[in-house]
Amino acid sequence: MGKNSYLNDEIRIAFINMAFDVVHEFDPLIAYLKLRGWMHVPPIYPNVPVDVYETLDLAAAAHLWEHVSFRYDNIWLTKLFNEMVHDADFKLVIGRGITTLEKQIDLLERQCKKYGVPLPSLEVY
Repeated sequence: MGKNSYLNDEIRIAFINMAFDVVHEFDPLIAYLKLRGWMHVPPIYPNVPVDVYETLDLAAAAHLWEHVSFRYDNIWLTKLFNEMVHDADFKLVIGRGITTLEKQIDLLERQCKKYGVPLPSLEVY
């Protein structure tokens, strides 16, 4: 008898049954939420500039901010590691990673500015 759940048939079947139970309970929950009026279209982000005709919901605005913040943290950490590395080949790989992160940050910052999403603080960087 295996110790891992994917090797033990009884444990695997128990997990499958739990997943089916959750799926079968989900449909009535959604129906109840709709009946009560608690499930609707998310609110629109209020700070979209007037010259932008696309709308942005609050969740998308939060995701933009989160991704920019995440990349700021990663580029700071990657640059820190780059200062500690002595191997030229590894420095090259880290440098390419920094370039990729900078391109992603540029793209995300442009999207944030387009929709009026404030950028995370760079004081710690």
